[in-house]
Amino acid sequence: MNSNRCITVMSTLLFSSYCLAATNVDIKKYAVTPCNVVLSQDSSDWVKTYVKAYGDNTLEQVKATYQYGVCYNQKLSALKQKLDAQNKGPLMGATGNFRDFEAARTAMVEKALAVCSIDGSYKRILRANADLYGKQFQYYFYQQYLPKPDLPKADVAAQNKAKEKLNSIVNDMEKSGQDCKQIRSTLAAYIKEGIEVNHLPAQQIYEYPIMLLQSLEEPPYSKPPF
Repeated sequence: MNSNRCITVMSTLLFSSYCLAATNVDIKKYAVTPCNVVLSQDSSDWVKTYVKAYGDNTLEQVKATYQYGVCYNQKLSALKQKLDAQNKGPLMGATGNFRDFEAARTAMVEKALAVCSIDGSYKRILRANADLYGKQFQYYFYQQYLPKPDLPKADVAAQNKAKEKLNSIVNDMEKSGQDCKQIRSTLAAYIKEGIEVNHLPAQQIYEYPIMLLQSLEEPPYSKPPF
């Protein structure tokens, strides 16, 4: 079951060659790609384009994911600079709270990956995706300080559904004989820091660990976040 869970994340997020969409774009131009071009696509489309040009293997998938993350960091830096120019950025206490969330998120990801029995190349890709999708929480955090924050609209029904799904996944893991005390504790800390303390979008907070833990037999619960 552990292997299946890991393979699910890979199969739904790594965009292997059999999933590549047809494109009329001259993909060779992506050898050195400006960030405005990279970010004009969502992350899944960018990885598809990149591996079609350079090879659908672990190294190229990780490189494509990394490049998207580098460009997303530039977008994040631009937002921080905008807030600094307007003297609207978070105060020290809020920044400290977000650091605590990042620590809790990282601990949760490590524990979720430890649940998987697969090592080597698959783990590299899983970690690359986890790191990339974690960046959106940073963007959400700083967006809160804009005069008109463009955060996802709260959908209580969707939040509750995602919460129930996550609980169901962990319950199924326990029923299969796994000791889930540590994953439960790291999830609880991550959720508390994300929702109660930092007021990040609850639906996305729940969907992030679902992405890492979901079973192979099920279709992806949600699309990649960007």
